[in-house]
Amino acid sequence: MRLRVLPPVGEPISLGPRAEPPTFPGFHPVWTQSGTAALALGIQLAMDRRPDIRYPEVLLPAYGCPDLVAAAVYAGARPVLVDIGVEDPGYDLECLEQALSGNVVAVVAVNFLGIRERIEALAELAHHHDAWLIEDSAQWYPELAPGEKNSLSPADAMVLSFGRGKPVSLLGGGALLLKDSAMAGETESRLRPPTSKPGMLFSKMMVYNLLIKPIFYAWLTRIPGLGLGETRYKPVAGIHRMDASRLVLLKANAERYFRKNRLQETALAKAFTESSVDSVDLPCVLPARSGRLLRYPVLCRDQSERNRILKEATEQGLGATAMYVNALPDVTGVKPHLYKYDAVPNARSFAARLITMPVHCQVTEADTRMLACLLPLPLGQNRRERI
Repeated sequence: MRLRVLPPVGEPISLGPRAEPPTFPGFHPVWTQSGTAALALGIQLAMDRRPDIRYPEVLLPAYGCPDLVAAAVYAGARPVLVDIGVEDPGYDLECLEQALSGNVVAVVAVNFLGIRERIEALAELAHHHDAWLIEDSAQWYPELAPGEKNSLSPADAMVLSFGRGKPVSLLGGGALLLKDSAMAGETESRLRPPTSKPGMLFSKMMVYNLLIKPIFYAWLTRIPGLGLGETRYKPVAGIHRMDASRLVLLKANAERYFRKNRLQETALAKAFTESSVDSVDLPCVLPARSGRLLRYPVLCRDQSERNRILKEATEQGLGATAMYVNALPDVTGVKPHLYKYDAVPNARSFAARLITMPVHCQVTEADTRMLACLLPLPLGQNRRERI
């Protein structure tokens, strides 16, 4: 019986001090109850711009969270899946150009675990077809690029999420960031009242901070039926305001996020550099697009190699995951909601080969060495040498 199990993500929530929410250069926030609701709202606004389109379409990457599809469905748009690149979580740009028809109102660009899309190029493509570019940063918290002062992104809107396991977590909440301040003010009237009850929030956060400790998380993994990390389609119930009790904690948690060192990322990057060339270290091959990571993503040689590493990591309680096990067309409950999609071989290959490693503050140097030992070995090296 394992006495210690690392959660895939595990940064504790700061309970104070309370403060006004942070600002976002070049954007104006509309606070919602979740990132999925914020995305649905952004798609609705993109549709409002083009009332002449009878059947509006939204382009989504074929590998990602099924909440992308749920947001489009709630907004009333047709989800169109576009294949991703070869060994790249971002769009295959040729496939994207082919999908950009006169019915497309928005292109959703997903920041994958801290690996950003080619936002400038996508903005140019989307705007050429009079479509919005919505940057989905649910797996990243935005920060200005070096030398940038005026705006976080050339996108028309950005989506943030503060749910469980997000880079800045408040166990709920989200934001739609809009460039147009007048539009942001008008959009507030669309939101329904908050649904959560603030009285129990601090207690829930304290319990969460306790349960993500490896010694307690080990017990959670033994409880049947919890579905930890399960990927499934969940419809959007509505678009509500984010409750004030969460909002006043956002600045403290964002500041904690920026203060966190990146020693775990650096250690894993070093270990992967020394490992077999059969695996693809995504932050290493996409350095210009990689920022702070929520998890460390690596593509294995094939699915059997990924499954072998995942099995051993699970047995040792190291917190590695396969992320989304399937491409979006193959996720249970998604296919009936899709309008169309071509063959998506790259997304299916990506889903079959991906493994993610934890990089949160509870990952120790010993954990990093053990994770490194699971990687394919270069010719002539043995595991004892790696340790």
